[in-house]
Amino acid sequence: MAARDHRARRGGHVHGEFAAEQGPAEQRGGGAAGAAGFFSLATLVCVVAMPGSDSALLETRRVGTPVCEAGGGGTVCVWPEHAHRLPEAVAAADRVARAARGVVPAPERYAEQGLERDGTGGFTLDHGRKDLLHTMLLELTGPHQTWCESEPEALAERRMYAGLRLETWLEARAMDSGKLPAYTYSGDTTWLSDVRRARKLPTAEQTTRAKEWARDMAAPC
Repeated sequence: MAARDHRARRGGHVHGEFAAEQGPAEQRGGGAAGAAGFFSLATLVCVVAMPGSDSALLETRRVGTPVCEAGGGGTVCVWPEHAHRLPEAVAAADRVARAARGVVPAPERYAEQGLERDGTGGFTLDHGRKDLLHTMLLELTGPHQTWCESEPEALAERRMYAGLRLETWLEARAMDSGKLPAYTYSGDTTWLSDVRRARKLPTAEQTTRAKEWARDMAAPC
């Protein structure tokens, strides 16, 4: 049995690979949220199967002392063998923190994938600059997302789409791009028009709109 690219997000959120090999328009999930919560924003998980505990595909590894450096308004940490790539990670954290300034505060720590105790979440260095920036962005927005075990579907969808708007706006801003990230989304995509309109507003008005999305994403259950 084998597992296809999948990563669990902290707080019950999940997200999958960018699938950059699929072409210019990578896949993103944007469907309605179910009773068990919503998928991590701007992503779609794809799980084929999980290896058994005796599978040769599994390797237990203890988290050693990570290599860390100040960046992105917090601390950026990578695996020891990736110490030479720490400046790359710090630069990405700085970009997303600048994009989010005045909207959501930066986290205390940005951790490379696998460094957290539960082995979930984290940014990646091995799938290109775009994936690094996006996963670093999820490290920033993740602590501000509210996870509800059970709530009416309409409220769950409002929370999910607010997060999708916020993350897409932040990613375009971090990339210094007038265009939104070129992903193919599933489900209702009318929310993209809201983000496009917001990107055309003066900076102060964009920030106000983004704050509204952040509040809806973090609303209590």
